[in-house]
Amino acid sequence: MSKKLLTLDKTADYATLREWCMTILEFLVIISPEMLEFVNEMKVAIEKIDKKQSMRYMRSMYREMNLMVREMYLPDPLMDKLNQILTEKFKYSLVDVAAAEKDEIQKILKRGRIRNDREYELIKNKEEEIYDDDSQFDYAESLRSLLGDYEMNR
Repeated sequence: MSKKLLTLDKTADYATLREWCMTILEFLVIISPEMLEFVNEMKVAIEKIDKKQSMRYMRSMYREMNLMVREMYLPDPLMDKLNQILTEKFKYSLVDVAAAEKDEIQKILKRGRIRNDREYELIKNKEEEIYDDDSQFDYAESLRSLLGDYEMNR
């Protein structure tokens, strides 16, 4: 399944990625009305992307939205509800996206180098996510090594 998700992230049409982002934003307002101002700011950002119809920016928004929700540490019942909504609408959830990202990171580590900016962002986000986790120090060091090599060869 994760290979399919990676393909979706790379080839999904603009409307699908936009709808994914909007679904998450609508959910956030329902569960936390005090987030309305933030959600409205995100919708304005999406409208700006819409004016350019920039697939690159919409993919970036999709990835940022996924990262943001994972970092919010929603209580399990709320995360389960969001994943249920996403699965019903898109046939996959944030759990599936995280599994696909983990698989891709493992492939990059096995290869020993980052090939493009998309992979760089994936590795960078993961390194930032585990930065303070002492139990993952060696893993974080491996990621930092990949990042450093890519930055030097840009």
